[in-house]
This record gives sequence, structure tokens and C-alpha cells, in this order.
Amino acid sequence: MWYIISLVISVILSVLFKNMIGGLLTERGCLNINYLGNDIPVGMGLMFIPVIILGSIPLLNVIGDRTFMFDYIIGVVVMGLAGFIDDTLGDGSVKGLKGHIGKLMHGNLTTGGLKAVSGLMMAAFISFIISASAIDFLLNALIITLSTNFLNLLDLRPGRSIKGFLAVILLVLAFDYSRDMAVILPLLCSVLIYMRDDLKADSMLGDTGSNILGISAGVFIAFFGSWYFKIIWSIFLIAIHIYTERYSLTGLIEGNKVLKFLDELGR
Repeated sequence: MWYIISLVISVILSVLFKNMIGGLLTERGCLNINYLGNDIPVGMGLMFIPVIILGSIPLLNVIGDRTFMFDYIIGVVVMGLAGFIDDTLGDGSVKGLKGHIGKLMHGNLTTGGLKAVSGLMMAAFISFIISASAIDFLLNALIITLSTNFLNLLDLRPGRSIKGFLAVILLVLAFDYSRDMAVILPLLCSVLIYMRDDLKADSMLGDTGSNILGISAGVFIAFFGSWYFKIIWSIFLIAIHIYTERYSLTGLIEGNKVLKFLDELGR
């Protein structure tokens, strides 16, 4: 029953907030030029925050570890707001995680640097709560940090970040199912309701949305993934971040027939 209540709340709120936030962003001029050269609302991931908070209330009656849920919600809110600051105040003059960290090391805080610092702090905070040992803490912090940035890296074409998020969640569900995984239900509802708008390039998730998807995927893997799954995922994340510092991720996707097909699916 509580799952159904959460589902209903999440669906209704997703529809309401999708329309309201889309209108608000357009009215306030929060627009960005997409890859097709069109001005569209950016920061639509903001709609996920109220859905996750309110849709999670019924799940408190069925989730075994409430502390984990609270930590997850805090992470979502912090990273969503950090992303929204980048969406609305960022100038785009500094590119890549390395560039923002470099600026930060010289005492210059960019919006991307703020986002990176927020990601590191939340990864450390959540990992400290859920980890059983120092090694586990380091591994979980690495996963949460790099997963958040990975979904951000994917968000260069319509639907790409969402597809990456859904793929990660399905993989974890397939290999390491747990009742407490219902914590992701409100976000999944909201993502599926919004997905068509993103695929059709009617609006952008922005860093607001990709940050929320990224930290959600990272926390999901860190808390529910097996040790072997986390090791494999960590290796993948490190490899893809090294690759994207030198080469284009879009170029890699478009150069592979399978990845290109999946990337264009639904557009």
C-alpha cells in the first residue's frame, strides 16, 4: 500500500512541477542554447527535488534504514542546488573537472568548482554514514563523486544522462535486489514522466538534473551494490574520466554503432 501511495504522489507531483518549473524557468529567462541551436529552458532537474522529498514520506513506513534515506535526500538537495547555481550563474569559460579544480587551487571559485566541492563534501558525508571500514569509505566516496560527474559528462545530448541513469539502476536491481531500493521510486517516476521532454529537446535537465541523477546513481551503487560490482564500476569510472580529459565522449558514442543506436533511441 505504501509503495502505491508513494507512486501516486510522485506521479501527480511530477506532472505538476514539470509544467510549473518549465514555465518559471522560461519566464525568468533561464534558457540555454541546445546542440541544435534552439533556446530552451535549462535546470528542469529542479522538479526532481520536491518529488523526491514528498514522494519519500510514505516509504518511511517500509524502508528499513531511514538514516540512509535522509542522507540520500540531503545529497540530492545539495547537489541539485549546486547544479542550479551552475546552470544560472555559470559562464562556461572553464571546461572539465580538471579545469575547475585547477582554478580552485589558485583561489578562484567557479560555479563548476562549487559544484565539485559540493560533490566531494556530500560523497564524504554520505560515505562516512554508510561505510563499515576505511577502505569501504574510500571506495564509496570515489563511486559517489565520480558517478555524479559521469552523469554530468553524459548530459550533452537529449536523453543521454537519463538513459545512463536508468541503465545503472537496472544493473544494480538485477544483481543486488533489496526492499530498501524502493528509495529510488519517486525519482524514477519523475524521470520517466519528464523523459520525453528531454528526448525531444524541449527543455534541458541541466547540471541541476544530471547532478541529482548522478549522486542518486552513486549512492544507490555505494549502498546496495556488491563489493565486486563496486570495484568494476570504480574501474569503469576512473577509465572514462581519464578518457574524457583527452577525448570527446560524444565522439566515442557516435563512433560505435551500438552506442549510437542507444543514444539516438527515442529522439
